[in-house]
Amino acid sequence: MQAFSRSVARVMQVLPKELRYVGILTLLGGAGPAIAIWLNKVIIDQGDEAGKENKQCPMPRAPDSLLFW
Repeated sequence: MQAFSRSVARVMQVLPKELRYVGILTLLGGAGPAIAIWLNKVIIDQGDEAGKENKQCPMPRAPDSLLFW
């Protein structure tokens, strides 16, 4: 563990800007799946609301509001 912490400290001293960029890219890459799940939820909720209001819904609905898999 001590060798790892020394290695990280050395990288932070030598390449601080690049390490910051890698950290930002890692956070953005991790946010991608969460954003995709949120967008899918919004689409499903909109389709469910359209079905409740008896509007023409582009998504097929199963009995009792279950989604098709």
